[in-house]
Amino acid sequence: MKHKFIDMHCDTVSELYYRKRDGKPYSLYENELDIDVKKLQAGGAYVQCFAMFTHLPSVKSAYEYANTLADLYYDELRKNSEYQQTPFTDGTKQPRQDD
Repeated sequence: MKHKFIDMHCDTVSELYYRKRDGKPYSLYENELDIDVKKLQAGGAYVQCFAMFTHLPSVKSAYEYANTLADLYYDELRKNSEYQQTPFTDGTKQPRQDD
């Protein structure tokens, strides 16, 4: 039986933001961080929660910073939409049989 996992915390979005801000390559699909789409697929991830981590002493406005991270997150979700899956895609309250 292949086991699935759920990861409830991930600061990948803020790390991607720093790379973008610094003019470095960034991608949710594949990167050198702990979490990316390819690693999640290879590891059998069932759910991944992403945090909009905000280190309060280093930002002028936590609200604006968190919104900037959220914008980046949604942009990356759109770029990688083909890899996303809702557990109950048929509209039922039951998981698909292959889950």
